[in-house]
Amino acid sequence: MPVKNALFMSWVFIFFEQVAQLYPTFCSEFSRIRAVSRLNSAYFWSELYFLNVFGIHLKRNFVAVKSPLKYIQKLEQVKNSGVLRVLPDYTSCDVDFVSNDYLGMSRIDFPKKQTLSFSGLGSRLIAGNSREAQHCEDFLAELFLAEAALVFNSGYDANLGFFSTLPQKEEVVLYDEAIHASIRDGLRLSLASSYSFAHNDLLDLEQKLQRYADKTTILVVEGVYSMDGDEAPLGELFILAAQYGAQVVVDEAHSLGVVGQHGLGLSYDWVHHPNLLARIITFGKAVGAHGAAVLSNHEIKEFLVHHCRAFIYTTALPPEAYLRIRLALEYVQKHPEMRQQLQQNIAYFAQVFETPRQHIQLLPIAGVAKIKSLMQEAKQQKIALKGVWSPTVPLGQERLRISLHAFNNETEINNLFHFFQAHV
Repeated sequence: MPVKNALFMSWVFIFFEQVAQLYPTFCSEFSRIRAVSRLNSAYFWSELYFLNVFGIHLKRNFVAVKSPLKYIQKLEQVKNSGVLRVLPDYTSCDVDFVSNDYLGMSRIDFPKKQTLSFSGLGSRLIAGNSREAQHCEDFLAELFLAEAALVFNSGYDANLGFFSTLPQKEEVVLYDEAIHASIRDGLRLSLASSYSFAHNDLLDLEQKLQRYADKTTILVVEGVYSMDGDEAPLGELFILAAQYGAQVVVDEAHSLGVVGQHGLGLSYDWVHHPNLLARIITFGKAVGAHGAAVLSNHEIKEFLVHHCRAFIYTTALPPEAYLRIRLALEYVQKHPEMRQQLQQNIAYFAQVFETPRQHIQLLPIAGVAKIKSLMQEAKQQKIALKGVWSPTVPLGQERLRISLHAFNNETEINNLFHFFQAHV
């Protein structure tokens, strides 16, 4: 090989070695060409066309190579701010003040006393409409005094599907600012306009009802708010709904099994109110099962089955999941002592900590770093605690969220109180 050609090839190799460091997908092909060309210079020149074409492609994409995708930048910002969410590990903890298993139902196994029906994999509209699914929905409608029930795979799916599908264009949805993220996500996909009102603020709500008095309006609240623990003022809210002709939807995710007649949710007392449009119940908390359901009328169920993408385009729950929902709710109804024990624990906690009587307790803690430190200290004492911070709650309103259960006892509550005395 002439010296001139050898020098040129050396320069080319040095250049593309630098390129390969920036563009990893180029490395393997360049290494192949270099290895062969050492033995055959003619091969190198025959492959130079490839290098030229690839160089043009590289030039077109060079800006993207130099600048990382925005999600990487955003992730680094979150990490640097100290608020990155990570998956916790509570396997070493003996005391649970974290889970939503308010009645301890997840600890109960139900023996299979019947043969499950065949259900092929697919959505409810294809092969997943098992006998258990239909029986479960009939049972739910009867138990909750609803015309119809439609089961979704989770509470998130139910809220996302309902609120992205039912509210229509030219309609207005007014929702409490503390509403769950799944409802907000559904409203983002909705054709309706949506506006928040201050948390449990009836005056602010009425002002917005007056502003949109000429529109069909839907009011959305939670029976018990998951990050605040307080209840919606349903009595006063239904008065406003009747006065302004609004329809009400209540998310009962954290109230089912705990509050209301027979533990059937805060809105159960208004089940026959003409302004109650729908209730959304979740089984993954106090009921200790998977899934959720929209309780409404036959027309809403038919509309959701036909239009709701979150229901249509997902594989149905297996038959045993529908069966567990029914068995768990029957068990809860037959064992009111579970709710009674939970209420005793709530009363004792409120007495010791001097807080409101609610099964979701909040202990404000200034700063995410302090919350994380408390969580780690508690874990070393085998106590499971969970802090919440922005964006789950507003910036500056960081807190420890304490979940009370029927299986907690006074000793555990006392130990938790002494823990906070020592560390806060």
